[in-house]
Amino acid sequence: MKKLIALALLAAPAAAGAQGRIVRPVDTAALQAQITALQQQLAAKADKTALAAKADTTALAAKANATDVAAIAAALPQPATALPAMEQTTPALGSSTKYLREDYVPMRITRAGVVLTDAAGNWSITYKKALPSGTAVVLPIPMNVAGGQPIICNVLTTTLTSSSGFCVQARTLPATILNLTALLSYAVVQLAPTGTKVQIFAIPTTE
Repeated sequence: MKKLIALALLAAPAAAGAQGRIVRPVDTAALQAQITALQQQLAAKADKTALAAKADTTALAAKANATDVAAIAAALPQPATALPAMEQTTPALGSSTKYLREDYVPMRITRAGVVLTDAAGNWSITYKKALPSGTAVVLPIPMNVAGGQPIICNVLTTTLTSSSGFCVQARTLPATILNLTALLSYAVVQLAPTGTKVQIFAIPTTE
């Protein structure tokens, strides 16, 4: 601003008492260029001030405080902290926003194993891990690897931790049976051979 005033004074006409003096010629083009340059500098300073006012660093810092960061973190999906429910007969979409981890191991509700019959045709199994709930439905399936007459296995007891039963094998009717009386007195089944393999499949009841 002081430079502008000084340039204006140089451009002013001589005072009334200086009529006899020689006035130096003024380069108005150069003077105008200097004035324009000063005006541009003032405008640039004004723009910087306006930008600084718009960039309220205090407000920006307030938005990036710990509370906002915590709120953002809370909005992100979180890993599950409890095991999901086992299979149900009534499906449900669920409402939890938590997710299962990559190394999650699902619960297995069935139990399966292979056991051998003893000399009395009995079989039994103890599960490594108890069934989750309910009374188990147990299906014993004999493996008749030697062939011959069919083998049938039954279930005697079942709990959440074990099951037991026995197996019998059908007998071939002898040619000596010639009448109904002889047939009725004949034992059509016998104990399953010792060491018969029995596949055990157990699952909790749903009804």
